[in-house]
Amino acid sequence: VSTGTTPDKQKFDYVQELLNQVTPRMRSVSNYTLIDENGVYNTATYTALKKFKDNFSLSVNDKVGGYGPLG
Repeated sequence: VSTGTTPDKQKFDYVQELLNQVTPRMRSVSNYTLIDENGVYNTATYTALKKFKDNFSLSVNDKVGGYGPLG
């Protein structure tokens, strides 16, 4: 169920849902805290994306690190 109020947020809360499902299953990930699936890019989402990228060796796009947490 999407909680986003606009199509943009509805798409992003899907990304948050996937992060919550995939990242904790990786055995090398420690201290992963589930994030709110609300379609908002904030500090918790930034941290989750960073952990995902670091643990899955995804250095193709460093924009997550470049943008930083927004709120």
